[in-house]
Amino acid sequence: IDFSTLFMLQQLPYAVIINTLPADAFAEQCGAWKIPSVKNTENIAMDIVLKPLDTPFLQLAYMAGYTCIKGDALFTSQALRQLQIWFDL
Repeated sequence: IDFSTLFMLQQLPYAVIINTLPADAFAEQCGAWKIPSVKNTENIAMDIVLKPLDTPFLQLAYMAGYTCIKGDALFTSQALRQLQIWFDL
């Protein structure tokens, strides 16, 4: 999806938002994008970025009311689940 389409979609409510852009790329390419506010904490924002952990994307999502999952938690959960699958734990 191109950024102009994304900007047009910003009026729609999201349940889950996942960022895969490095922190500097997000700030550069999506700096004008505002994450729509939500009234409950069931909405989730995840970032796969590890440095910095508190990314501009997650800061925007937190201010909009999303429950935020940082990159370290995402990768830790993935690694634990992979070990469970591989070794029948």
